[in-house]
Amino acid sequence: MIIYLFKKSIRLKLYIIGQVYNLYFLLLFFIPFNYFIFTVELNFQTIKQSIMSTQEIANKWAEYCRTGQWDKAQAELYDTNCVSLEMEGAQGFPPKVEGMEAINQKAEHWNQMVEEFHGVEIEGPIVAGNHFTASMKMDITMKGQARKVDEEVAVFRVENGKIVSEQFFYPIG
Repeated sequence: MIIYLFKKSIRLKLYIIGQVYNLYFLLLFFIPFNYFIFTVELNFQTIKQSIMSTQEIANKWAEYCRTGQWDKAQAELYDTNCVSLEMEGAQGFPPKVEGMEAINQKAEHWNQMVEEFHGVEIEGPIVAGNHFTASMKMDITMKGQARKVDEEVAVFRVENGKIVSEQFFYPIG
């Protein structure tokens, strides 16, 4: 690796096989001992592996949900150890499931209860720190029931560019 010597911090971007690496070099010159002390801080982020902000995750989640791409949202945006919380007393669903396998099973169970999904309206997202929320209005016909609009509020927590928890609030009964 070639190191450029400067008396101040510099930032170089190297484009190597379609990946961007950010390199920060800080050079300190120590005169009495007549040598250079180098402190190198390497901050490697690839384009594909860059960590999305909570706002970016929230926007992408809302986009996927508005277009009915629930599976894609979960596959791309959720952490493998994500926790999903339902309202206490929600029929047919445990109050807490952990891990994507359990979340996918819960989604499959919900899909089996649906006779016809007519559409969804997402309001938001609203971001605060590493959390975001959105309201969802689902126009839906559940098996054995009349068509209705179910409303709920979802709250998500994001860590290291992935959704690590989701919690849903809705009327019970």
